[in-house]
Amino acid sequence: MKKSLLMVLLLITLAATSFAGLAREGAKFVLQTKDGQTISGELLAVKHSSLILKDTVTSIGITVDINDLEFIRLIRNPKTLSGIAIGTVLGVLAGYVVGHETLKKEYYYYTSPIFGTFSDNNESSRVERGLKFAIIGSLGLSLIGGGLGAMAGFDRTISVAGQPETEIQWLLKWLRSRARYEEESY
Repeated sequence: MKKSLLMVLLLITLAATSFAGLAREGAKFVLQTKDGQTISGELLAVKHSSLILKDTVTSIGITVDINDLEFIRLIRNPKTLSGIAIGTVLGVLAGYVVGHETLKKEYYYYTSPIFGTFSDNNESSRVERGLKFAIIGSLGLSLIGGGLGAMAGFDRTISVAGQPETEIQWLLKWLRSRARYEEESY
């Protein structure tokens, strides 16, 4: 038991440290200027009131003043599969714990078309009940996780033209947090 717990902690630590060294990417944006020009690219930095982007087509750096923009669209990647994976893992764990640990000290008799009949409370029936609840829990939570992951992937459009200065400053701060380079010391 202690060895398996130690191995799990070691694997989590190794995974966390291996991802820590990866370079951060800026968010992907599509900008619409007031004169109708469309620019799409990765946000590298926000410098004063200008956005510095790496154009996706030409890979050239472009600087655009925020006051010249009509709207900004944040392009998000759908996270449906990661939502399903997280929901499945949580559903299996929660379902097994609920099924295995419920009514542990009492005589338990239950008949269901899904779960079958549980008529005694020995360890094998609790494990069997835990596995059945794990299957149902994984199905339910994987659907919920997939739906939430899909909703997290919706694009976000922000209107810039005609906004007051306080909104523009908030937007610049929000954009800075999504840039590859977040430093404010420009």
